[in-house]
Amino acid sequence: KEKKILMFLTNLKVTLIIGVVTYHVLEEFYNPEVAGVAQVSSMVRHEDTSRFFYNFTSWLETVCQPFGMGLFLFISAYFCPASLDRKGLRSFVLDKIVRLGGA
Repeated sequence: KEKKILMFLTNLKVTLIIGVVTYHVLEEFYNPEVAGVAQVSSMVRHEDTSRFFYNFTSWLETVCQPFGMGLFLFISAYFCPASLDRKGLRSFVLDKIVRLGGA
């Protein structure tokens, strides 16, 4: 059972990472406010973007973006109790500080 949960969470993380990368790539092309390809390139202009592409990317941003970071945090929180039990409080906190760039 534990192995199935780990496999599910691994697959979910991979799917989320693909979604995040896809979102950021598409955002460069459809969002003229971003200093990306859509703003600086003469090849891609916002008015040339197809309606389907704009609607799809807009949907991706509106529906999927709010859940991405939340799911990553949820997956991370799933592993925290086991890590805390294994390392102890002091080691756990110091490890988190180092991983977050604090030391």
